[in-house]
Amino acid sequence: MTDSEKNIIRELLEEVFQAKQSQSPEALAKAQSMYEATEPSKVKGKRRRLQQDNSDIQLVLDELKQTIEDCPTKVELLQWTQSNVFSILDSSETSSSPSSSALTKGDLTTTQQLRLVQHLIPNLMRNFRQRFSDPHLALFIFKAVRNQSTQSYVYGCSTATYNELIALLWDSFRDLQGIRDALEEMLLNSVDANGQTQNKAERACREAMDDKLWLDRTEEGDEVAMTTLSSISDLLVDLMAAKENKAGEYGRRRRDMLRGVRRSDRQEDDSEPGW
Repeated sequence: MTDSEKNIIRELLEEVFQAKQSQSPEALAKAQSMYEATEPSKVKGKRRRLQQDNSDIQLVLDELKQTIEDCPTKVELLQWTQSNVFSILDSSETSSSPSSSALTKGDLTTTQQLRLVQHLIPNLMRNFRQRFSDPHLALFIFKAVRNQSTQSYVYGCSTATYNELIALLWDSFRDLQGIRDALEEMLLNSVDANGQTQNKAERACREAMDDKLWLDRTEEGDEVAMTTLSSISDLLVDLMAAKENKAGEYGRRRRDMLRGVRRSDRQEDDSEPGW
């Protein structure tokens, strides 16, 4: 909200005060609450806390990414992933206390831990695909996160994760149908597409068209490939349009899941005042 918008709201609320002072105390109390929420000092305080929170998470994320880079073999990286990432997803779903891991050190809330996971999943997939030349392990990471639980999917299968999946499916497998299925999944589950999603999918379509890069080079295979390319284009249009409309049923479910995790964090705060 811009400063000018806040000023307009405050002016409207001041009019509400004048109109309501001789009427119901409930309406006046509601207006008072709305008015106080627009006070610059409180808005700035919330913004500062949010900025500090993001800064703290970024510091931890940088350390974790460096730890990933320091894993010398793909076996060690897979073990680290199972111990430090999948354990967080398990514990957040069951409400049990996670075993000690790199993400549970310090005073991170459940939501903060899951935000870290959200950034780590595409990074892990990229490391397996590029650094260790093992796209099958990268695909395993995606499928494990997607199939583990609803909450695992909500946090782990983000836009960045799907973007990495699209790059993986094309660069490693030349899998146009897999890209189409991934885009359909994004649309069905209200996962936002962004410019990278569009660029990666369009690059796959362009390279496929230029050099006929699909496995079945028969006449029937060519027809299937062209149908798939058309479907990918249509899905990209639908995804970019859906980004402007978050009122769908799946979008509501996704937001409800996120709110549920935040509520659990608030309960943790109430029961553990030291955090």
